Amino acid sequence: MTDLEKAYTEAYKKQIAAYLRERVKTDSTLREACQKENKSMAGLVDYVKQEAKKQAKDGCACIPDHEVYGWAVHYLLEDELNCEPKTAQSNSPDESETESETTEKQEAKESVQQEKSVKKDTKKSTKKETVLDEIYQLELF
Repeated sequence: MTDLEKAYTEAYKKQIAAYLRERVKTDSTLREACQKENKSMAGLVDYVKQEAKKQAKDGCACIPDHEVYGWAVHYLLEDELNCEPKTAQSNSPDESETESETTEKQEAKESVQQEKSVKKDTKKSTKKETVLDEIYQLELF
């Protein structure tokens, strides 16, 4: 992601957070949804991006604010929506790789996954930051 893309992402993350801050003051259902452990601001942003891409024509879309906010709320309220950012690359090996290179990569990948699993187990003992925590931590303006 380029610096410009990061800046845009941060800017609209703040806009959505500002909207959600106001909404959760009066909407207890949304407030509870913002506290779900399977939701995050990163997932919310990815969901909004996916929805915007569906409306894009030639890579360009103009989406009204209320529609973006609607997607954000929809993401939070719907349990089956899981748009957490992907960290792993494609599982298919390069055609040019030899079998031993593929095996080495697979072993390295498994080692990393084991380390992540151990870290995840230790993290479970600490409370996961919720979307509600994130929206209150963002410096809005």
